[in-house]
Amino acid sequence: RIQLHRAHGAVEYPAEFLFIAAHNPCPCGYGEDRCTCSAFDIERYRRKLSGPLRDRMDIKVMVPRVPVDAMTQAQRQQAESSATVRERVGQARIRQQQRQHMLNSRLSSRACARLVVDNAARALLNQTMAQTQGSMRWYAKTLKVSRTIADLANSGRITTAHIAEAQHYTAPS
Repeated sequence: RIQLHRAHGAVEYPAEFLFIAAHNPCPCGYGEDRCTCSAFDIERYRRKLSGPLRDRMDIKVMVPRVPVDAMTQAQRQQAESSATVRERVGQARIRQQQRQHMLNSRLSSRACARLVVDNAARALLNQTMAQTQGSMRWYAKTLKVSRTIADLANSGRITTAHIAEAQHYTAPS
């Protein structure tokens, strides 16, 4: 739901959306290549996006600059076609709906606690939680993302490989 609060009252609307955001690595936009920003400027720039907001973003990916020759080489190799990926995603969504009658992104914290996770995978998640002092929101988010990665791999269990990949995407803010 989206709530709009104004001086004369509040209105609530049902809503379902996908939030996608992007930002430069620093104010000048060049990052490591030709950056002219001071460490203070970079830190101030990154703090403009509040921690609580970053904590609510399920997946965060750092996309490095790719040289042109590497892009053309990757296009020639093209490991998996869009049609193949679309099919895998469709099958993963069907598995999620059959297992819990909803998509993984909609799981409650309580439902996340009931996911089938290998002991070693849970130990890795708990160890990272302790080291990074991640929030419970981060913990549940990592379980949801790892369950989705397992679904894409057609795995009934969440393994250490699934947790490790999910942690790459959900690194605590």
